[in-house]
This record gives sequence, C-alpha cells and structure tokens, in this order.
Amino acid sequence: MKNSKIQKIIENIKKENVVIKSSGTSGSKPKKNKLSIKKIKSKYKRKNYPDNYILGFFYDLESWAAINTILFCQVNDIDFVYLKSVNDIFNKKIDHLCMTPSQIRQCAMLDKEYEIAIKITLGGEYSTQHDIDLARKIFPNAIISHVYSSTETGDICSSSDMKEGFCKEKFKNIIVNKDHVVINEKKLNDIWVLKNDRYYFKGRSDCFVKVAGLKVNLEEIEKEIMSLSVVEDCVLYAKENKITENILILEYVGKIDKNSLKLKLRETLKKHEMPIIKKVKKIKLNKNGKKQRINNENSFSDR
Repeated sequence: MKNSKIQKIIENIKKENVVIKSSGTSGSKPKKNKLSIKKIKSKYKRKNYPDNYILGFFYDLESWAAINTILFCQVNDIDFVYLKSVNDIFNKKIDHLCMTPSQIRQCAMLDKEYEIAIKITLGGEYSTQHDIDLARKIFPNAIISHVYSSTETGDICSSSDMKEGFCKEKFKNIIVNKDHVVINEKKLNDIWVLKNDRYYFKGRSDCFVKVAGLKVNLEEIEKEIMSLSVVEDCVLYAKENKITENILILEYVGKIDKNSLKLKLRETLKKHEMPIIKKVKKIKLNKNGKKQRINNENSFSDR
C-alpha cells in the first residue's frame, strides 16, 4: 500500500537514524527516542519468502511497531498492506499479520476463522496465554509468535512456542530488577518475574496507581479479570479523585451483566481494588491498537 505517510516513513528509514515517539499508554507524556536504523537492520536475519507474500499490520504509522514492520518488509523484499480495522483481514489475502493482543480479542468477537494465514505476530502489548490461544483458534494454520520490544532501544525478542512469557535464554541481554529492566544501559519501567526458568510480565511501574493510600497494579488486576470465562475483553483504568486519590473504572465486553460480574469480582478483589463497572460493546483502542490506562482526566480523548 502506498500513501503519503508510508512514503514519508520509507524516506525516513533510509536515513541513519530515526526519531520515534513512545506510545504513552500509561498516561505519561510520549517521549522521543532516537534509534539507529543501521543497527536495527543488522539484527534482521534475511529469509526467503514465497512469491507474492503479503504482510498486513494495523499499527499507527508513526510508531516504532509500524516503522519496524516496514523496515522488515524492505529488508526481506516483501509487500505489505496497512489495515484500518480487524474486519479488513477477512476481505484480503494476507499471509502474515502483525497485531496487538487487544486486536486479537476484537478479532475473536467476529467468530470467524482465517485459514490462509501463514504467520501471526503479536506485539505492542504483553500476550497472555488466553491471547495466544485465541490467535490459534482464529488462525488455525499459522505459526503464532509473540514479541517483547522496546521503543526506547529498538531491541526485541520473540517466542513461537505457544506459551505465555519468554524462556530465560531470550532475556540474556536484559537485566531484570525488581521494579524495572535495563536494556543497553537504558532503564525501562517494565516489571518481569522469573518462574520455572521463564519470564512473565507483571506490568509497568508507571501503571501502578494509589487508591485510598494503597498501591494498585492496573495490569495485574485486569489480567485477573480477563481470566474469567464470562469476560471477553476489558480495560481497567484510573481516574483522579480528590478523596481517594484515584478511583478505578472497568469497561468490559461479555455475556454477564454488571451486577453478576460485581459479585464475581468481590470474591477475588480486595475492597480498594473494586472498580466502577461499565458494560460496553467494544473496548476502544488508541491509534497504536493498544489499551489506554490513564491517570489523568485530560488524557481521556486519547482512548
């Protein structure tokens, strides 16, 4: 697909360096990051793809994910198509799809299979086992990969073993501390834990908020809610409150009504973790295809 934005990206990645904004999904102000195109290209292992191989993606065209995807296509001399919605998938012939786990969940709600896909790459957000299993259901003949990438450094690691998390060997160039990781001497707010020689994502330290003086991990609670079979998708976010510092708001998609879900959540969540619950038809994603967890009322327009 050729349009002015894509042409501009192609021109930019011909340069030695490119400046990319972080997504700011935690509500923080997006930061500008300078990445070396030459260094990133040197990490790609060129593969021989079939003739007429087409890669499709949804990422915001100014994001690291989009630039990385287009660069990958250039290095491997393959065509790509920019998709505007998950519905577009089923109207086109696409061999390889790059998408976020949130977009996979929206795909699942269409209750369709796409048998011709050869490979699916999940990125931009952490992929849970539920997300990986959904991808297998929708794309039964594809290799399912999920990646952990850093906008700040351009580094990436991937896994195709159909399991959540990453084996210890994949993190050999990452220093994992209690509340952050270090990649190429850059400190990132990602929190990972090691269990049985495999690293699992626990959230970002800037996605912790205080409710009535107690710290709450938005991503961890959201993952717990998503584990309920009656919830098809959800997003948990915080809204500033003068009395309790923040209040939690849960938007969800599912076949269960609000009151019944509230009763279920009371069985597992602590009192200060209980959110205001809103049932919606679809979870709104930002332009990067990600959920927006925010701690600032002024940022609501980004969701």
